[in-house]
Amino acid sequence: MARAAASSFRHFFALDFVAFFRYNCFKGALPVGDLENVLIETMAELIEHRSAASEGHVGRVRVFVKALLHAIKDAGVYEDEIANIDIDLAACASQLHDVGKIAVKDGILLKPAALTDAEFELVKNHTALGGKIIGGMITKAGDCKLLQYAKVIAETHHERWDGGGYHQGLKGAEIPLLGRVMAIADVYDALVTKRPYKEAFTHDKAVEIIKNDGGVHFDPVLVQIFVDIICRGNRYPNHNMDKTPQP
Repeated sequence: MARAAASSFRHFFALDFVAFFRYNCFKGALPVGDLENVLIETMAELIEHRSAASEGHVGRVRVFVKALLHAIKDAGVYEDEIANIDIDLAACASQLHDVGKIAVKDGILLKPAALTDAEFELVKNHTALGGKIIGGMITKAGDCKLLQYAKVIAETHHERWDGGGYHQGLKGAEIPLLGRVMAIADVYDALVTKRPYKEAFTHDKAVEIIKNDGGVHFDPVLVQIFVDIICRGNRYPNHNMDKTPQP
């Protein structure tokens, strides 16, 4: 019943989006930058709405990715990498980090228990598939910085600093900065929110877990920046989130 309802919702939502997007494209109701933003947000919501437990996740990580990138720039670390990143576009692109989960069956994605090893292997495919999906969009759309960022994030946000992540097994600075940033934002939000397979951790416990994983799962330099932000008393700092990213 739940699977059928989720499937029906996705079908309805997709049809509603297509009608909206076609109308506004042809009528010129929205500027190009706004249309791109709507497209990215709606694609992310199509994935997110499969599970009430993850509602709001893409919006929260977008804010946190943006805050982390600004903090990296302010701290003067990884200057060569951050200089080549448009922070507004990268934050917007982060919303597509789990687009590959569109191919994961509801029975696995919504399972109210720990996954088996075989099920987890299927879930792990979402990073490669996400890159493939966005790569196809790039082929059709041409050189688009927002989609380039989205592809990098989708493919690398489950890599680990110690090389034990997936799907490429990248290690340390081999992992693009955007993937390293997304890893922290994604895990923090997953820890502090209730999921079908677990209760929510407290904020303090989530911070402790991430601190302990610095140099193992996460870039230790970014963990320190994360802790500095989180300890200011504002868990999701707002860096002018009303600004619409421009292509």
